[in-house]
Amino acid sequence: PKPQTPNPDPKTSPAPPRSNLIMLDYLLCESFQKVFFLFTVLFGILALLIIKFQDLIVYVPSFGDMLMRSMNANSFGYRTPLDRGLPYKDVYIKSGKDTLHGWLIYPAKGDKEGKEGSQMVNDLPTVVFFHENAGNIGIRLGYLEAYIMRVECNVLIVGYRGYSHSEGQPSEKNLQQDSLAILDYVFDKQSSFDREKVTLHGRPLAAAVNVR
Repeated sequence: PKPQTPNPDPKTSPAPPRSNLIMLDYLLCESFQKVFFLFTVLFGILALLIIKFQDLIVYVPSFGDMLMRSMNANSFGYRTPLDRGLPYKDVYIKSGKDTLHGWLIYPAKGDKEGKEGSQMVNDLPTVVFFHENAGNIGIRLGYLEAYIMRVECNVLIVGYRGYSHSEGQPSEKNLQQDSLAILDYVFDKQSSFDREKVTLHGRPLAAAVNVR
């Protein structure tokens, strides 16, 4: 019979050659460097894409069928202030090369025939409402109606560039320019606003602009 070779004792087995351990360490280090390099490249590409398309990510004038850009696509009650019996007039303000559109809404003083012939109530305070992100100015009508009824004031709301029926594309720079253009319109010497009774109200997107 063939003699059996005894199993080696792990405690007394010779250690693998040092050259093999060095080679293994080298391979592991090289693999880690490749993975790290690949991760860095992918992260860099992602960061560049976010920077390039950040305006599309941050500013949301519309969102599928849930939030439409045009007020005409809203349901009744959110298309124009007249849906809620509030007199108003369309406002157009030049900002850069584009034109902004908005509404000047005022309390109904026995005049619910429509926007034609209705006049702003000059002895009341005026709130310049800088709306939040996503959707058109029409979806804010419920909030603005409560504002007007409880505070009894005029309300000016204007869509930023790319929002509602305003021209252009939204961006941080354009948002700042639009806000200044709206304020110039309100505080112009030729305007009918009582500049001593103007309040600025900014929701999340425009709050920083108001502070600035």
